[in-house]
Amino acid sequence: MFIDHQPTSLDVNFRLWRFPVRVHPLFWLSLALIGLPWFDKSLLAGLLWVACGFVSMLWHELGHALAMRRYGSPARIQLIAFGGLAIPSYPSPSPVRRFLIAAAGPAAGFLLLGIVWGSKQLAAWSDAHPYLALVYFMLTMVNLFWTLINLLPVWPLDGGQMLREALVIRRARTPDYTALRVSIIVALGLVALGVIARFFPPDVAARVFEHWPWWLAWAIPGPVMIVFLLMMAYQNYEMMKRLRRPRLYVG
Repeated sequence: MFIDHQPTSLDVNFRLWRFPVRVHPLFWLSLALIGLPWFDKSLLAGLLWVACGFVSMLWHELGHALAMRRYGSPARIQLIAFGGLAIPSYPSPSPVRRFLIAAAGPAAGFLLLGIVWGSKQLAAWSDAHPYLALVYFMLTMVNLFWTLINLLPVWPLDGGQMLREALVIRRARTPDYTALRVSIIVALGLVALGVIARFFPPDVAARVFEHWPWWLAWAIPGPVMIVFLLMMAYQNYEMMKRLRRPRLYVG
């Protein structure tokens, strides 16, 4: 989104379970930027962050790709700046299948979270070394909070795609227009929360979030996420303008 992800000589290419995988160099850079606080602690902590982010993102996209294969289409995976893509050769004509394909990525993230947590309970492997404890913390946080964020009904996040397909399944009159409008409202609402939490005086923020449930703290975006929510809102606005006016869904 807004970034050229064409193949470069610095791409890392390999195959995973017969899926072609391409990792753009900006993917590594974006992970490093997000993980700057870890690099401030130590170089090894920063590199562990990048490794955990890579494994988690690849696993997420693998969930999409396996669902695409299950429904009859070969797929390829690309890891790009601040995200990833699973691209089918033949997009499914079924909205139910498209919904399940979109849901497969978050489901894979929660599955990996369960595997990491369950293995720790069985073998206590994270207690063997401080850096293993750090890996456990990173994997659980990434696969919990990134997955929750990805379920937000904001296009092109998986939650936004699931919303669009749910509207099609329910035979809504204008699924594309409605999904984009919801995306913009949610994105700008979260931006407002993030700006209040991060940039307003502490007493003002305290009053606003006085009754905010602790378990929804993940939904308050930080500075990087604020920027990306604004970018997504702008992109969705431009897409909505191209629709010109609500139209009946055909097909």
